[in-house]
Amino acid sequence: MKLWKIFIIPCLLVAKMALAGEVLVVSAESSGLNSVSVKQVQAAFLSQPADDGPQIVAVDRQQTPEHLREIFYEKAVGRSITRMKAHWSQLVFTGRGAPPDRAADLDDLKKILKAKPLAVSYVDASENTSGLKVLLRLSGE
Repeated sequence: MKLWKIFIIPCLLVAKMALAGEVLVVSAESSGLNSVSVKQVQAAFLSQPADDGPQIVAVDRQQTPEHLREIFYEKAVGRSITRMKAHWSQLVFTGRGAPPDRAADLDDLKKILKAKPLAVSYVDASENTSGLKVLLRLSGE
């Protein structure tokens, strides 16, 4: 009985990611950033120093449409939400860092990004991106 769960759950996760649209890494239109690399995004969301380009600041989201947060972390960082929570707990416990600030909703996200010139976050391509600059596209495939 448990064996089928081991097979079905990963298949459902892959199917969910395949059906997902594009995830956009964004900043405020007024930011000085024009593009970012996946490595910069990984470093920012893992609270690590970036090797290339400016040190960007990550802003996470509390509420996202259709599992966007999980999909973003799988695509951009290569970790599940559970692994990210464990990572941040370890950083906080050792005093080496903290999880990114979190925006309550899309409007709050836009305000935070506008206030922090090197801040980046993520949105679904179907969301209203007025006032935001697309820095990186992570496809659904």
